[in-house]
Amino acid sequence: MVTSLAKDWRNSRATSTVTNTLDFSGLTPFNSRVPKSLRQNVSYRKRIIKLGNESESAREELWEACKRDLLFYVNTFVWVYDPRNMPPVPRSVPFVTWPFQDAGFLKIYLAIKNQYHLLIEKTRDMGASWMLLVVFDWLWRFHDEVSLLLGSRKEEYVDNGKRDKKSLFGKLDHLDDHLPHWLIPKGFERTNLKRWNGETKSIITGESTNKDFGRGDRRTAVGLDEFAAVENGFAILQAIYDTTGCVIYNSTHQGISTAFYDRRNNPLIKKLVFHWTQHPQKAKGLYFDKDGKPRSPWYDHECAVRKHRILIAQELDIDPQGSADIFFDPQTITRLEQDTCRAPMTYGKLHYDNFDMGVEHFQRTPHGELKLWINLDAKGSPPADRRYAIGADIGMGMGGSGSSNSALVVGDCKTQEQVATLATPNMVPEEFARYAVALAKFFHRAHLIWESNGPGRIFGKVVMESGYRNIYY
Repeated sequence: MVTSLAKDWRNSRATSTVTNTLDFSGLTPFNSRVPKSLRQNVSYRKRIIKLGNESESAREELWEACKRDLLFYVNTFVWVYDPRNMPPVPRSVPFVTWPFQDAGFLKIYLAIKNQYHLLIEKTRDMGASWMLLVVFDWLWRFHDEVSLLLGSRKEEYVDNGKRDKKSLFGKLDHLDDHLPHWLIPKGFERTNLKRWNGETKSIITGESTNKDFGRGDRRTAVGLDEFAAVENGFAILQAIYDTTGCVIYNSTHQGISTAFYDRRNNPLIKKLVFHWTQHPQKAKGLYFDKDGKPRSPWYDHECAVRKHRILIAQELDIDPQGSADIFFDPQTITRLEQDTCRAPMTYGKLHYDNFDMGVEHFQRTPHGELKLWINLDAKGSPPADRRYAIGADIGMGMGGSGSSNSALVVGDCKTQEQVATLATPNMVPEEFARYAVALAKFFHRAHLIWESNGPGRIFGKVVMESGYRNIYY
């Protein structure tokens, strides 16, 4: 006989609806029944599993409840693993969600359901990787014909074939290990980098984040874990452009030269932020220092352990600028700018042939993107009695107010002064490379140097194909 609890779930199906908005109430018709204190939650889990073991109709009701309520599934059946736990605390523990995780789970789901990209930037150890995997598992387990792709920077971090919980697929295996047999699908196939559900015809596959990751594929969603650490990040952005309408980018920051940071600055990509102040345990005793920065006893301890400002910015503060290894102190740069910098002498636009990058002329205009700190001669050219060098920092050129700039800086090798700059978010690497070659020709075949990682690889390819050879390569 189906119990009154199961009947209650069945009756509520007639009145509960799933909504596409961020009103989460319609998405979680059963989760409110689950106790959140650890001891009560474990007892509840035991009772629910016993109920399912003893009654086929109850199993059907529970399966349906899990399908319709992601948070009910998580808080009733999902266990996660933390090898840092020491006895008597078990290393496998029930996933009992905090409020910020409730919202996070549902926002990840809605991104997939409504097919938009989502970026998760986070403090370390907030459960984000587990959350991404659990959403993928839930879709695969309970929903028909879902096709999902997972990636991380090394194949062994995706699936090492040893059920190692360090890998993404090892974590998915851990979910299976703690589920009752009646939530394991019939026709379940588990091979290297692949999970097939014979009941729902859904699949999860994995791949290392090589430069052709996901190229030519078609997926319901793609999950990229610790994307800031991926070496081929910019190439992957191009490779997966047509693969799916939903990419979940999950990472802590590792500076501002990453594809993850570029995505973070794209105003068209929705953001989900997991800051330590949202976690009740980490935020216990929250206070603010004289500069208004939030702190807590937990945060103070973590800062003392990590010590280095870059690790604190990267792992705790969600501070992309601070997580980069900046050679010069930012305060020193600000002081030097105030004390020594002067306004450009000329603003203008460089006209050139887009085929051979030959310079046509420099046009003075009050709002020109090219800034000069030198006087041009009668022919409109820079002084020819000296050598010049150009440094290039290349962005993706996606445009928009939040996009990072691509920049060119021209130096006078004789006076050691900066004589020209250009900064723009609106040139893709190929176009920016052609502009840089033209600018080098304008400055009497200046020595051209660029940052070669990320989009710099695309930039460098175009420069080499142009035939320009006064370069540092």
